[in-house]
Amino acid sequence: MVKPIERSSVRAALCQCCWILCLAIASLSSQISVHASPVKSSYKARHWRDAQSSLVDQVQRYQQHDGSPAMRWRTYWKVKWRPAHGAAYYQVRLRTNEGVSKAMPEKTVTASYQLEVARGDNPEHQGLLAREVQLLTISNLLSIQIVPVLKNGRQGLASPWMAVGEVDVRRVAGSSD
Repeated sequence: MVKPIERSSVRAALCQCCWILCLAIASLSSQISVHASPVKSSYKARHWRDAQSSLVDQVQRYQQHDGSPAMRWRTYWKVKWRPAHGAAYYQVRLRTNEGVSKAMPEKTVTASYQLEVARGDNPEHQGLLAREVQLLTISNLLSIQIVPVLKNGRQGLASPWMAVGEVDVRRVAGSSD
C-alpha cells in the first residue's frame, strides 16, 4: 500500500524549491541582458571535452525537540576542467532564461567551481526530500560558462554553456563524437 503524502511535506518541499529559485535569482545581477546571443549547437571545443561534474551531498544528522531523528542537508554541484595553458584565472559567467548576467563574473584560480544547488531540513526517514525537484528546477533555470583569462589579460576559449546540476558535462559540451 502506498503511503499518502502529508500536506506539510508537500508544502515544505515547495518552500524549499522556491528558496532555491530565489537563491539562484538573487545571486545574479538585477540587470540582465535580454539580447544575449545564443551559443550555436554545433559549438565544440576540444579543451572542454574533459570537463567533469558531480553532485556532492553534505548531511548533518541531529535530534528534533521531540527526540525524533532529523537531517539538515545540502547538495553541491561541482565542475572540474583541464587547466588552460597560460590561464591566470577563470571567469564563471551565469545565465538564466532571461539572459546573461551583466554583473562582474565570479573568479576562480583553480580549474574547478562549486555551487549549492539543493538543500533541506526534514525528518531523517524522508531522506533528501525534494532534492530531485530542486535539481531539475535549477538545471532548467541556470547555466554557467567558464572563460579562462590569460596572464596578459586576454580571454581564452570559453566553454559551452553548461546546465547547473547536470552531471554529464561532456554530453552538454558536445563531446559525443
